[in-house]
Amino acid sequence: MIYSIKFNQATLLSSKFYNLVFSVSIFIVAFPTFSQEAKIVETEKEVTEKKKIDRDVASDITATLSADSISVELKWTPPRDDGDIIIARSNEVIDTMEKLGVSDSLGKYKSDKVNIFNNYKDANLRPGEYYYAIVLVSQIKKKRVKLFPEVNYTVTPIVVPAKNNTPTAVPQISEVKHETDSISNLKIRKVDNAVRLTWTPPMSADNSVKYAIYRSLDPMSNAGLMEKATKVGEVNHPETTFLDITLDSSQTVYYGVTVTIQDKESTALIEDKSFRKFYFVKTEKKEDTIAVVEEKKETTTKPLQVNNLTGNVRKDGILLAWAAPEGAINNSTKYSIYESMTRIANESNSTLIENAKKIGIVVHPDVSFLHPNLEMKKPMFYAVTIKTGDTDENFILKEGQSFIKVEPGSKKKKKKKRDDTKPEDKPVLSPTPLVEEANPDFDTIMTQYYKKDKFTEARVKFESLADRVSNHTIRGKSLFFAALCYYNMKEYSSALKILLNEDVQMNYDKERVDFYVKRCLENRGNK
Repeated sequence: MIYSIKFNQATLLSSKFYNLVFSVSIFIVAFPTFSQEAKIVETEKEVTEKKKIDRDVASDITATLSADSISVELKWTPPRDDGDIIIARSNEVIDTMEKLGVSDSLGKYKSDKVNIFNNYKDANLRPGEYYYAIVLVSQIKKKRVKLFPEVNYTVTPIVVPAKNNTPTAVPQISEVKHETDSISNLKIRKVDNAVRLTWTPPMSADNSVKYAIYRSLDPMSNAGLMEKATKVGEVNHPETTFLDITLDSSQTVYYGVTVTIQDKESTALIEDKSFRKFYFVKTEKKEDTIAVVEEKKETTTKPLQVNNLTGNVRKDGILLAWAAPEGAINNSTKYSIYESMTRIANESNSTLIENAKKIGIVVHPDVSFLHPNLEMKKPMFYAVTIKTGDTDENFILKEGQSFIKVEPGSKKKKKKKRDDTKPEDKPVLSPTPLVEEANPDFDTIMTQYYKKDKFTEARVKFESLADRVSNHTIRGKSLFFAALCYYNMKEYSSALKILLNEDVQMNYDKERVDFYVKRCLENRGNK
């Protein structure tokens, strides 16, 4: 009996030892699997880290909304390889080569160990969502662009809010506020027949800082419009004033001042801070006192009036055109167009009747107006009046000059064969003109010069045609193909200036114009 008890205890101890050994064995067998999974996770992490340190990839991109709520500040770590980089902006995530190709280019910049370029301010943005990407030009040329989220392109949108129209009180200190990379408080005034500019310098400006003064007929709110501006002068700090004596006629212009610090020019201009609109009216020199008195009386008693008013009844409406009087000022003189079923001026004093209906306003230098009256069945009267600046509108009319009678025209209905072929989604290098209006001059230039690759002669004739015609559609189309002549001759800057012209932007196919604007920017950057 005693022997039997000892045998059972030994058996029990032996069973516990066997269970322990079995458990350890299972752990040893299972451990390599756990270790292998850990190694896989570590490998994926190494791959991600490797993406961030590719020699030809910018990294650590960040985008933040500035305090002014209309600008975005970009920062990144430059690629270790030297070369030019392009900053791209879009309203959607730029995660493919195709999206990069249709995004807005904010310019090409040199990036190397000497010129460390790692920040950019995208200013004067409209309300909306924005995404950014930074890539090397060499990758685009090789069509081998590397894009990694939150490495060299952003995935979180930067939202520019809509402007609040509620007026807010501006503290007095804002008048003497200094910026770090741009001037502020730009003031413009007329001195005799010259223009004097003064401004507040940037913070901590020293004698190495330079100021460049630009003048343009268009606002200088982005890089494309800056290309159209003319540099009229340059001064060194501490000089903060400039006198422009080169204006030779009355016109509306924009002035802007850029800042160059350590050979890097900051061109992010903001309206009413570093660029401003100015109405320049040239004063005629007066020879003597007697002549001055007589001329002053004559100009004050003779209000402006249009001449040679004509009305042409067409299939798309009535085209009214007139000759501008001497003294009309660009962007200041306004023409008001009136219509009436009865005689539009009183026979006694030639004054515009009260029940005349105003149908439109155009601003000089425009001297035509298309009234879409497609159901004209009886004679109508039309008149054009003038108002310049703060002067009163001149309602005195002269028959045959500033008011006319237009008879309804005979309309012949002709069936036109429609071309069933669909236009291409994107314009080609040498596009054929859109069918808008038949114009013998335009068709002749296309056939005899443009389609025969005689681009120099075609460009001159297109621009000459645009200067002669009053029809906005033909003018815009002629200027567009003049730009394509420059494009085909690889003169991309000249083509870009014409494509950004208001006549082209407002009166031609916007998709085609935008397509060639982007191509000009890309090709100009790759030169």
